[in-house]
Amino acid sequence: MMMLLLFSFLHVTNDVIQSYVQAMPSPDPIIEPLLVQAEFSDVAKLGQVKIDNALVIALVERWRPASHTFHLPVGECTITLKDVDLQLGLSIDDRPITGPTYSNWEQTCTKYIGVVPTNNALKGLTLKLKWLKEHMLTVPVKPTQQQLAGHCRAYILRLIGGVVMPNKL
Repeated sequence: MMMLLLFSFLHVTNDVIQSYVQAMPSPDPIIEPLLVQAEFSDVAKLGQVKIDNALVIALVERWRPASHTFHLPVGECTITLKDVDLQLGLSIDDRPITGPTYSNWEQTCTKYIGVVPTNNALKGLTLKLKWLKEHMLTVPVKPTQQQLAGHCRAYILRLIGGVVMPNKL
């Protein structure tokens, strides 16, 4: 399907290639308008992508790390930010988010997702995806707009950490 995503799911150990997908439930229909507004509705569909291991292996065999290109029968091919824009619908024209942060993570989580993380939920400056999954799985029966926004942000964090840029090393 997408070369960008196939390599996000790739893990190589002792010359054995493994691909995997982080289990990601479909978003609650009540937050779908917020995902559209945040431009993450197309990314949310990636949680249901089935990885074709034969395709992953074929692409890995053609990858040249020195030039960051695939060597295909029709010529060289590489992945660009424009590909990310076209395939995922994620904006590449805005300013990047970079730099250090001096936030109090408990306060930041409370402000943006509406839940205070427990002590074991934070590892350094990282919020554990397992904690997000356990605490942000269901939307309340009659949620406020703030609760919906928090749930949507938590879902987007899980998408980024579990589907778009997983780290299983």
